[in-house]
Amino acid sequence: MAQVYLGLDTRIDEISWHDSAAANYPQDTMGASFHIGDRFSPYFGTELGYSDSYGELNYTPTNTSNQTTPIAEGISDRLTIREFQLDNFAYLPLGPEGWVQPFATLGAAYSDANARVRMTTESSDSSGNETKTYTFTPFFRKRELDWRIGFGVQFQPLDAISLRFLMRYQPYSFKSEMSGGATLGLGLNAAL
Repeated sequence: MAQVYLGLDTRIDEISWHDSAAANYPQDTMGASFHIGDRFSPYFGTELGYSDSYGELNYTPTNTSNQTTPIAEGISDRLTIREFQLDNFAYLPLGPEGWVQPFATLGAAYSDANARVRMTTESSDSSGNETKTYTFTPFFRKRELDWRIGFGVQFQPLDAISLRFLMRYQPYSFKSEMSGGATLGLGLNAAL
């Protein structure tokens, strides 16, 4: 049953921030994962992949200033997480032809997190002329290598096509900025 395949997963990452002061920062990201895998037996396989996910949170702070002072019109907090991944899978084929396959996965990811703040300010002078200014401020950019573990179920209606749903935990830290994250994924694999 050895089978090499290409796959695409959509993903939602739920982030847990270490510092409660980061509550205004994006609590989740959405993105996609691309992978190549080798299902070298009915029960085991491995995948090498890349993912990119992005989150943004917009809010408007309270302002009591007069019109001749810069006014904070809006703040946009952005978080991007990119990963190179290596995962091993253990499957339990069930049903006719093994078309339902619960699985467990254990692997590692090298992650690059880039977070920044964009502040939009508006100011007006005594003549009533208005000016907008956009300021980008880095919050952090950090990289790390983490283990990750998950489980899910895969459906294989055709020999060359499979659909899967997975949940995964990864102990994101990025030097104490975060305290872990969970991923929900829905994917499609196609045999080469």
